[in-house]
Amino acid sequence: MNETVHKKDTKRLVIAVLILIVFSILSLMLGSTFISLNSILSYIIDPISSPDQFTIEVLRLPRIILAIVAGAALGVSGLILQNVLKNPIASPDIIGVTGGATFGAVAFIAFLGDISVHWLPAFSLTGAAVVMMILISFQKKGNIQPTTLVIIGIALQTLFMALVNGTLVLTKQLAASKAYTWLVGSLSGATFESSLILGLFIVCTLPLLIIVLPRMKVSVMHDNVATGLGVKVNQTRLIQMVITTILAGAAISFVGNIGFVGLISPHIAKALIKGNYLKRLLMSAIFGALSIVIADLIGRTVFLPKEVPAGVFIAAFGAPFFIYLLLTVKKL
Repeated sequence: MNETVHKKDTKRLVIAVLILIVFSILSLMLGSTFISLNSILSYIIDPISSPDQFTIEVLRLPRIILAIVAGAALGVSGLILQNVLKNPIASPDIIGVTGGATFGAVAFIAFLGDISVHWLPAFSLTGAAVVMMILISFQKKGNIQPTTLVIIGIALQTLFMALVNGTLVLTKQLAASKAYTWLVGSLSGATFESSLILGLFIVCTLPLLIIVLPRMKVSVMHDNVATGLGVKVNQTRLIQMVITTILAGAAISFVGNIGFVGLISPHIAKALIKGNYLKRLLMSAIFGALSIVIADLIGRTVFLPKEVPAGVFIAAFGAPFFIYLLLTVKKL
């Protein structure tokens, strides 16, 4: 039975990767100018001689790679957060992590725009960390139910988004315009460097993931049961929250306030993968990447010559999905 589940999970992972590759190639081909598959192959063989070198290397490939890396980070952070809070509606943008990261980034753009943009992730991570520390402090106070913690997170998300709006009102018009472009979740300014830096943040979480991964199946149980099975509950919970904060805060600092990826991807992963948590994390990462790649592709092609930010399409799908979860999940 376990062998059958293992094979099915592996097969579904392979199919998901192939789908991601197909949509990535489509995103490379489609846009204001069409690039044929033969032209892409010619570019791969000899990039310098390709007439499409600028379009591929500057306009399309960087944003595809950034969409994949950021989507994977958000997908993994959402699954871990749902595990640690034992709540299916938990995600970075629901419990306030996104709001804190957004406020940190917008405050940097609005008031410290003259400083190198390389500092933006630090401010975004600081904002996300503040929210996570507030949630941890509430959790340590006593027997707070996971649902109550999610409600506190929603209140924090509302608070920090109000601070974001206040910052936009108070700042200069040019800085506010830059902040707004970032706020709606656009990949238009993507670079290879952005993907590399975000990738380094992901690599930094790998040791923590290695520590916590074997405990995830047990940690989702009641605390007393998990403790009885030898899991250090508080330590595991803290590590999971740190991973979530780093992944979500770093991803948001590069792609803007793209919501619901961390909510939708884990549910798809849990529906498709019935085996171990490693494959579930991989599937959540793949669908997180796929969702942003598809949203960015639609935004770049459907409304030409205008471009609609990817965050708009994900929110348009994510909001009804969130309502669906609230109506169908029995235990919240």
